[in-house]
Amino acid sequence: MSGNPIINYWKSLNCYPPEYNRAIHGPYDPRINYAFKDTPLMQVKLGELPSWIMRRKMTPHSMAAAITRHFHRTNAAHFTAIRSRSNMAFTVILITAIMGYVGQLHHIHHHRRYKYHW
Repeated sequence: MSGNPIINYWKSLNCYPPEYNRAIHGPYDPRINYAFKDTPLMQVKLGELPSWIMRRKMTPHSMAAAITRHFHRTNAAHFTAIRSRSNMAFTVILITAIMGYVGQLHHIHHHRRYKYHW
């Protein structure tokens, strides 16, 4: 690789995670975290919480990987499942309703201050 850190970072974005080993894990699945198995958050005691947090990777790349894993899990569970014909339609309707509400929020806020609504 070249000596430029920006080019090195850009080239590393399109690679498999370093923890992934094809001989051990088989075909790559973007839904799976191939890092070491650790104690789940709900099973961590309060005294162990700081050390548990320090074991996490807090880099932008690892956070983007976590978001990507969540996207692929949600996509596989809800949108590409065999019997999920209406999930996408309901999701689009819900997002449209929320965006419409947020778009009209300033009108609703001013409207509720009036005593009489003519």
